[in-house]
Amino acid sequence: MSVTAQIPPRARTWRDIHQDIAPRAMSDEGRKRLAFATLKTIGIISAICVFAWSGYELLRLWEHDPVKLRAPVKNSPVRDIVLVSDGRLDKAWVERTLALPKGADLMELDLQALRARLLAHPQVRTAVLARKFPDKLSVVIEERMPVARVRVPVEAGEVEDYFVARDGVVFPGVNFPAEFTGSFPHLDGLTLRRQGRGFARIAGMESGSDLLVTAWGNTPDLYAGWRVVSLAKLVSDGLIVVRSESIPQITFGTRDDFYKQLAQLDLIIDRERARLDARPLASVNLAVGLSANGILVPVAYAPPSALPTGQPETVQPTIRGATSIFQPQRTEPTRSVPRRPSAFFQPARSSL
Repeated sequence: MSVTAQIPPRARTWRDIHQDIAPRAMSDEGRKRLAFATLKTIGIISAICVFAWSGYELLRLWEHDPVKLRAPVKNSPVRDIVLVSDGRLDKAWVERTLALPKGADLMELDLQALRARLLAHPQVRTAVLARKFPDKLSVVIEERMPVARVRVPVEAGEVEDYFVARDGVVFPGVNFPAEFTGSFPHLDGLTLRRQGRGFARIAGMESGSDLLVTAWGNTPDLYAGWRVVSLAKLVSDGLIVVRSESIPQITFGTRDDFYKQLAQLDLIIDRERARLDARPLASVNLAVGLSANGILVPVAYAPPSALPTGQPETVQPTIRGATSIFQPQRTEPTRSVPRRPSAFFQPARSSL
């Protein structure tokens, strides 16, 4: 007997029965339900996209052009302007410059256009405008601080003093008293170029401003006598020439630190005053710098004045136009150590 004959046959199931029957076709009602479900899904996704895009556009419109978003219920007229400024511009000037119509609606204000009106005046460095509901307009202004004056020709051949800021911007001073106006030296050796309704920036004014700020903060007595600051050789040779009441010509160099040069100048003046045969200085050239042996500063003396009656003959005369080299002894002065000025420059020698 074979082994195959002993294995019983595998039981058959209904799955083994071959059926030539096509799958049941979907009914019309089923196709409608499937199409409706598909359209519903597409509609929900589209609605979400539309709402998201609308919210984004509304946000952009509110930030950049809120004039189009008028209050649908009632108007909000501007009743007050809240001003914050770090300078001399006051609320009356802001109101005149903005020139808001009477009863202007807060939501209808074009803040960008109003900001441009404020920035049109060169005394305004930055301006920020914002709505303060329900009826206030907030204005925050940062002004340019003057460091010098410049003579500007006006109508009928007259000249007027304008201010110059650290960044070289020339602007007419608004609400500055005469005492404050007269506390700054005049600039010389430059050419003002018209640009629009104002003037182009003065090149190299940053270096001139550093000198003026350092002198005002560390040697206020010397700075008080400065009358003219010439920038004629600033761009070409890096030199700034100052004419003061006591010394007709003081030359500073932009290569060395102004703080050290002013300390040298102060020491030279003190040493000359302490001399028995003290002579007025005609010029001091601080742009020479330092040497290995110490300070070498060319100094020129003014012509001697007439000797008073009874002047002893032992006094040595001074040669007209003579130039000497000032080399002080290496002794520490007894004056207090000067302090560097703060980052903001605003002389306050006169009461505003």
